[in-house]
Amino acid sequence: MSGTIRLRRQAMRRGASRSGTTVVFAVTVAAMALAGCGDTDNGSSGSSGSSGGSSSADVAAAQKIVDAAQTRPTTIIQTVPITEPIPTDKKLVFLSCGVETCEQTGELLRPGAEALGWSLDIVTTDGTPEQVSSAFSSAIRSGADAVIYPTADIAQLAAPLKEAEEKGVLFATVASLDEPDPNSAYFFAMGGPDYFGKVGEALGAKVVVDSGGSASALYVDLPQFAILTPMNDGFTSTLEEQCPDCTSETLDIQASSLGKDAPDLIVSALRRSPDTKYVVLSEASAMEPGLPAALNAAGLNDVKILGQSGSEQVYTDVQSGVVLATVQPEGYSYSFGILDALARKWSGQEVIPIEPNLLLLTKDNIPDDIEGRIAWPAVEDMEAQYLKLWGKS
Repeated sequence: MSGTIRLRRQAMRRGASRSGTTVVFAVTVAAMALAGCGDTDNGSSGSSGSSGGSSSADVAAAQKIVDAAQTRPTTIIQTVPITEPIPTDKKLVFLSCGVETCEQTGELLRPGAEALGWSLDIVTTDGTPEQVSSAFSSAIRSGADAVIYPTADIAQLAAPLKEAEEKGVLFATVASLDEPDPNSAYFFAMGGPDYFGKVGEALGAKVVVDSGGSASALYVDLPQFAILTPMNDGFTSTLEEQCPDCTSETLDIQASSLGKDAPDLIVSALRRSPDTKYVVLSEASAMEPGLPAALNAAGLNDVKILGQSGSEQVYTDVQSGVVLATVQPEGYSYSFGILDALARKWSGQEVIPIEPNLLLLTKDNIPDDIEGRIAWPAVEDMEAQYLKLWGKS
C-alpha cells in the first residue's frame, strides 16, 4: 500500500462543529457518491434509493444550489472594456503543476494570447517546490514578461518572486490560498478559497438531493494541494447545514498513489464503512480512472461517484451515468481571466478581480463533444465576449 491512510470522520448534526471529529488516515484522491435514498433530484442521473430521506434535511434548499450549479451561464463575469492600447510582443511562460489538467489548461491560454499578439511557452514540472522554483527562475532568464503557475504557494516561491519583482516580471496564478497584491509581481489570482468552497457546496448539495436527505459520503482528498481544503470544508459544511443526519469521512491520498493503488485505497476505506454510498473525488481526472472497475470488483455497485475536475474518461463516465456529477475545471475562465488581467495591467487600466464560472456536469447537461476535453467554456462564446472587451473582435 502506498502512503499512510488518514481518516477523518465528520458526523453532521445540527449545532455540531464544522470540522467534526478527526481521526487520521492516508490514501489518494477520490471522492465518490454512494447513494441509496430516493430519487428526489430533479436533474440527477442514476439516482436509486431507499425508502425516503431524513425529515430534518432541507432538500429543497440543496436543490436550489444544484439547479444554479448545473445551469450554464450565458455571459462572462468581466464586463468592463479595455479602452487603452494593449501592448503586443509580450512573452508568457506557463508552468504546469504536474497534473494532466494543468498542462492542458496552459494550452487554453494560446488562442487568447495569439489574439493579443503575445507568445506562450509551456514548461512541464512535477509540481514540487524545487522544480517549480527552478522553472520560474529559468522563465525569467528566458525573457518572460509574465509567468503563470496554478495552485501556487507563494511562500515556496519567495526567491523567484523576488527576482521577478526586481526585473519587472508579472506573476499570476489560479487555485491558490494566497491573496495577490496588485502593486507587486504577484498581482493577480483567480479561484481562491471562496470559489473552491462553492465547488464543495455544489457537490454536497448534489449528494443531499440525490440521496433524498440521508447520505453517508467518503471525501477523497489530495493534501499536496492546499487549495482543495476549502472544497472539503464547503462539502462538509453543506451536509451539516442541509442534511444534519448525513455523515462524511475524509480519506487523504498521497500523489504517489495516483495512477497506481489509489482505487484500492478508496475501496479499502469503503469496506471499513459499508454504509457509505457516495465517493467525492477532490481531483477526479487523477482519481477516477480505474475506480469504477475497482468498485465493481469489490461488489460495491451501489456506490456513486462525484468529483471536481475532469478528463475524457471522466466525461465518458458522466455520460454513461457511471459518474453522477463533476464540477468541470474552469480552465477557460482561468485562461481568459488571466489574459484579461495582464492586458489591463500592461495597458495601464485597473485590474479588476473576478471569480471563475462554476459548472456542475451531469448526464443531463454534459455536452456531446468530449473527445480530448478537459473542460468547455462555461459561457459558450466566452472567447468572443473577451475579444470584444479587448477591442479585438
